Amino acid sequence: MRGRAAAAEAGEAARREARPDRERWRRGAAAIAGALLIGMAIVLAAVIIPAVATDTHPALNRGPSIAAFSVHIVAALAAGGLLVGSATILRRRVWAIIAMVMAVVLALALFDAAAEFRQHGRDLKVATRAMWVGAAIEVGAAVLAAFAAFAGPGQRSRS
Repeated sequence: MRGRAAAAEAGEAARREARPDRERWRRGAAAIAGALLIGMAIVLAAVIIPAVATDTHPALNRGPSIAAFSVHIVAALAAGGLLVGSATILRRRVWAIIAMVMAVVLALALFDAAAEFRQHGRDLKVATRAMWVGAAIEVGAAVLAAFAAFAGPGQRSRS
């Protein structure tokens, strides 16, 4: 019996030692997801908005499109900031959960925009591809945010 108790205690000690490593992975995933969302916001501002502003397709209503992409940029920056904050100073999983939901909504919006702008032809070819890639990046950020929110030990959300 004494051997089993010693083995169980050794196993518990190993789990305790592994927890800081798991927390470091969780925080790293949150930081990477935040960086992906912030990078996507920069791509939106540098590539997609200028292309939409110069598009000559007759069905395009530039004003609302540019405003929608601007809101997308602000939301992506906010979600990225929440993820970086949850990895560094905030340390609450609820922020990662909120950012995960925001990243999913942003990805769905960008998938929808890419599907709509696909019909605009050569003028928006690069911007449309950037939208598809950006939506995939936002899905990846959402998956990393989910890992950051639900993996490993840490402070549970009490809200």
